[in-house]
Amino acid sequence: MKKRFWTSPGALLIVDGLIAALFTLGFARPLFFSRSLDLSWAGSFAACLLAAGLVSLLCLRWWIVPALLLLSLLPATYILSQLELLQDTVRQIINWFSWAGQRLVLGGPEPEQASWLIGLQLLLILIISLPVYLLVHKAARFWILAIPVLLTVIPFLLRFPTAISQVLPALAGLIVLLPATLIRHVKKQHPAEDLPRAPLQWLALPVAIISVLAGQLITPADTSHWRQQDWINRLYDLRDFWQNQQGVSRSWQAFDLATAGYSSTQTRLGGPVRLSEQVYFDVDTVKPVLLRGTTRTIYTGSSWQSPVHQVYRLNSPLWRLARRQIFVEDMPAGSDGRAFVEQFGETLTINIRPRTRLQSALFSAGKLQTIQWNEPDDQQPYFTIDGDLFVFGGLPSRPAYTVEAFVWQRDRLGFARTMREMASAPQRTRDPYWTAIRDRNLQLPDDLPEIIGQTARQIIGDETDPYGQAVLLVAYFQQEFLYTLDAEFPPDGMDFIAHLLQEGQGYCVHFATAMAVMARTLDLPARYVEGFALSEAGLSGQRWQATGRTAHAWCEIYFQGVGWLTFDPTPAAYSDPEEDPDDPDVEPEPEPTEKPLRPSLTISPPPEATTPVNPLNWLVLPAGLLLLA
Repeated sequence: MKKRFWTSPGALLIVDGLIAALFTLGFARPLFFSRSLDLSWAGSFAACLLAAGLVSLLCLRWWIVPALLLLSLLPATYILSQLELLQDTVRQIINWFSWAGQRLVLGGPEPEQASWLIGLQLLLILIISLPVYLLVHKAARFWILAIPVLLTVIPFLLRFPTAISQVLPALAGLIVLLPATLIRHVKKQHPAEDLPRAPLQWLALPVAIISVLAGQLITPADTSHWRQQDWINRLYDLRDFWQNQQGVSRSWQAFDLATAGYSSTQTRLGGPVRLSEQVYFDVDTVKPVLLRGTTRTIYTGSSWQSPVHQVYRLNSPLWRLARRQIFVEDMPAGSDGRAFVEQFGETLTINIRPRTRLQSALFSAGKLQTIQWNEPDDQQPYFTIDGDLFVFGGLPSRPAYTVEAFVWQRDRLGFARTMREMASAPQRTRDPYWTAIRDRNLQLPDDLPEIIGQTARQIIGDETDPYGQAVLLVAYFQQEFLYTLDAEFPPDGMDFIAHLLQEGQGYCVHFATAMAVMARTLDLPARYVEGFALSEAGLSGQRWQATGRTAHAWCEIYFQGVGWLTFDPTPAAYSDPEEDPDDPDVEPEPEPTEKPLRPSLTISPPPEATTPVNPLNWLVLPAGLLLLA
């Protein structure tokens, strides 16, 4: 007797395909939402159905899909070779895979073609559907699928508590899978009975849809009041305190210039650049500034690395002391320091509206004063020991924040002269942060070529003032080098800066790296910074944009008793503020075309502070316990 269709193996394949499509949709939608891979619900479900169909064919007859691929690739390859487009196509495919990796890991850059984004979405759905279909069709056990669903749903809802709809398809898949568990129990009691699971699972489909829709209707849009977030934040503070002492940290997505088309400086410095056209955020402020995204302190000769970062919640009373020390809020101190701040400093209000939530970084400029962050309490800003700002898990939807930052106006008349006077003042040596800053920002690789330190000493000549030395380094790079984005990678085994000195050209990463390392050879604490310059976006002079073309790198140098100053040594495309023309002490002398090395000069380092303060003082533990009381 011929079996009915709904009890046949074909019906089982179809229902398994539908269940696999639901699970695939439930896993893919949270991924797309968190990585801003926008795809409509209809398009997503259609792609999941198509992927489930292909995988079911692969399971039914393993050779069907490879045969279809072969039949399509052979004529396509022949046609492309006849049109002399094969090499370009292969190059495009390689570029696509490179872009796809950066898009998933770093959040950018934007695709060169709209089809690239669609291709990435389809590939992710296909990759997800293969193991999902195998689990549904071969195992069909509720708990086997429940584990990955819970591992997806719980972290996603903790990060995006209002995006419940993104995980509903996975929950619907679990409901449809329940009849298989029921039938398995019935068969244990009645082994002789032939109970197909497909009919019950067909009946479970509308039940699953109704249950999921009802759950969405009764769930309030705002579930934040379900959590005692203030207490959770305090517990997070204590956990961060313990992890900081153990040298471990939670992870976050730090900003990287690779999102704008540069090579990742954490992997390998140099190489040609293809700048992205993406707009990363809009900015309102009265004047353009350099917006800091991330800081790196360890130079290896071929890359910049960061140690395991200690992290602190920005608005936590537990970390108030650490915040004051890391952002050197009380520098420069004393009456002369306050007069210096009033004469040469300015506090700017910077409104930042990111266009993507893929990055965790919060951008700031100069010395942070305050940050107005109006997002929920479960998305609090944090800072690192280098002063980088970020939120765990990426930015919320449509984020916006306001930063108040203190910025030095180094182009004002008399700045260099006053810096020289302050450097010789006895009270400048009473900088409580000096020792810790030096320990962290004077690192050099053991195999650093001698030519780098020799060149730095040649540049500064007889200049002994630390600020004057920094200005001479800036002038050297801006006047003696060419700006180009077509720089080559250094040969294997060759130091990145030595290669720059040999080639005489590069882009911002080259000059920021070289200046930071040369400053360290002169005993000036320095660090490498990545972020954005700003381009004007309106006629008012107060609206700006940060784009792939304004992604930038520079360095910061710490001056005892004053704090961090920003220096941008990149020539041509980006230039540092011109120095006070009335200050002859900082004007660089003309360099000859061939730069013979001068004899090395003995540079006396500034005296260290007599009362260094550890920002991770164990005395904050009682304060943390009091917060929980």
